[in-house]
Amino acid sequence: MGNLNDLVSDPRLNNYARRLGVKLPLEVGLTQWKGRVYYHVSGVHHDGRRFLIEVFRTTASGNLEAIMAFEYPPPIRDLDLK
Repeated sequence: MGNLNDLVSDPRLNNYARRLGVKLPLEVGLTQWKGRVYYHVSGVHHDGRRFLIEVFRTTASGNLEAIMAFEYPPPIRDLDLK
């Protein structure tokens, strides 16, 4: 994944969201935890609740990399997306 501006328009994320029943457009939020910045992408599910699609962090070179669910920091694990 390239940069933050690419997230909401990334065709892979948009396709994944549609398959999960999430309406477009997607939204990007930012969470800081222990000196690291995490970006979370979410959208509204067809039943009206907010749905987390993916979480990214920046690499040393400034690119975004998706992280596995078990790597989500507590502020994102506990995130209430309502």
